[in-house]
Amino acid sequence: MSKNIPDMKKEEEIPYCIWHPHTADEPTYRALAKKYPQMRYHVGRPCAVAGYTNLFHELDLLSDISIAEEARDNNKLVIFDSIMSSPFKYAVMNDYTRSINTDNPRVGNLNADTAVRSTLEIKQKYRSTPEPDDPSRPWPDHQWQYYFFKYGYHFNITEDWCVDENETDLCKELPGDAQLLPLLYSPLPLDLPNIDKDLLVLTAAYYGDIDRYARLRRPHIKEPELSCIVRGIYHNTMFAKWWSNQPEAQPEAHEWKHAIRCAITARFIMNNDLSRVTEETPERDLPYLIYYPSLAQPSTYEELVRRKPSMAPQVARASIIMDHQWLYDKLPVKPDQGLMREAKQALIHITLLISKEELTS
Repeated sequence: MSKNIPDMKKEEEIPYCIWHPHTADEPTYRALAKKYPQMRYHVGRPCAVAGYTNLFHELDLLSDISIAEEARDNNKLVIFDSIMSSPFKYAVMNDYTRSINTDNPRVGNLNADTAVRSTLEIKQKYRSTPEPDDPSRPWPDHQWQYYFFKYGYHFNITEDWCVDENETDLCKELPGDAQLLPLLYSPLPLDLPNIDKDLLVLTAAYYGDIDRYARLRRPHIKEPELSCIVRGIYHNTMFAKWWSNQPEAQPEAHEWKHAIRCAITARFIMNNDLSRVTEETPERDLPYLIYYPSLAQPSTYEELVRRKPSMAPQVARASIIMDHQWLYDKLPVKPDQGLMREAKQALIHITLLISKEELTS
């Protein structure tokens, strides 16, 4: 960007983003691509930012999705139209991992998975993080970036997490509201417009829409998304089944994702399927809520307690809701606050039903 081309002998010395905070001139990028052919796609991105059309065509690149989204965001429509006219588009550049895949790039479409230049101006205020030896630090060193994902920053192509002295008001800066809202109630187009798709991801997860979620999801799961996923699993059996086959839902996955495994198991239980409850099932993967939004058969709950006696409190609440005294009496549980509240609520419900019958008789 300063018109100087350094000597880069190792792979880790090659930067990913060479177009922010400003671009170099066209001859500099041309010389860079000539000296380092492996950086042709790195050079293609600033061509889409600055509109270096001649250089872009000289590079003879595959029709890359990220470069197309970058060109559209910067209103460089000649480059954008050139890519979009291709019968196939490829995901060569990966802004999530800051990597280039020229060996076997995936064929795809524009999916709002690019950290376009305008979004790099969205800053977050510096926050101190726990020291590596601090026992309160909730993640190992290689997962410290989850701290930043929590605050809505999916990309780090500038390798500084867009840290600044002041926080950007996301409500004012995020693009595409006018284009985003219709997509909540319309079929998704083949190529997504220039939007921040977080709301679409959360909505798809919340309702358990497998097709939309599988297409829109990002490689990492943010905190609000996790809650929506759990809700979607509880209310959609097919979504629960789909998630049960995903890597994130396997026992060896990251510990904080046990909420997904718990939700899947709960949905299976409420469908009278105890295949996920065995002697080997860890206690942390056993759910508490196993009686909403639907109830299993009493025999399912009875077998559940036989397999996992620690599930007796959950089954006790289900037996109260179902008004099955015989099942409750079999359970080795002591009344707690949750059971008392459930019993009171059930009593109120029964009283209201009796009153309604008396009024109509």
